[in-house]
Amino acid sequence: MRKLLVIIVVYLTLILSTVPVRAKCDGGETIQGVANHHSYCKSTTGMTWWAAFAWCKYQGRELATMLEACPNTYGAIGHGACPNLMVDKNEVIWTAVPSGTTHAVRVNLSSGLVTNPNANGKGRNDTTPYALCY
Repeated sequence: MRKLLVIIVVYLTLILSTVPVRAKCDGGETIQGVANHHSYCKSTTGMTWWAAFAWCKYQGRELATMLEACPNTYGAIGHGACPNLMVDKNEVIWTAVPSGTTHAVRVNLSSGLVTNPNANGKGRNDTTPYALCY
């Protein structure tokens, strides 16, 4: 009986140690992915891309990449290109391209519209989008 109990404890420890732990969403709002059901943390104020990157780090998270935020549609541009994040919020969020922190992408939460930040002429200095952390 004791041997069985030890095996169960070891098994549960191994299982629980593989579950990713995400920091809380202090000062932000939790958003659930529609397709992948991942939990994201969205800031409640707009900020530049660099501020969004830093805000996510402060939260103990990372700025969500397009692979995390828009699975199966990565690389698509236009309306409906990010159905995973299509929620009832007319807000734009910052994400990053997974090849590094030098690439920025904007996603509209209500339409799934994915755009390059230079499309509006403001680039990463635009303070309209919110941070989206994973």
